[in-house]
Amino acid sequence: MNKKTNTTALENFLRRATASVEGKKLTLDYIPKEGLISHTIATDVEVRKLLVQLSEEATALAQVAQSLLGHTETED
Repeated sequence: MNKKTNTTALENFLRRATASVEGKKLTLDYIPKEGLISHTIATDVEVRKLLVQLSEEATALAQVAQSLLGHTETED
């Protein structure tokens, strides 16, 4: 693969990853902070596990992105 192909593949991957993260964030933003849904989240073990997993994956993705940015810093 050449540099252009690699760049395009990375751009496409990052667009899909960003859209996925944004979709998950929007979904969580729509959950009312009070009421039955919040109570379910606060007490349901499986939901809490999924939220922890989502948080960990988001943190790992942010670290990878920050590392890549750090390795490719340029003066604009």
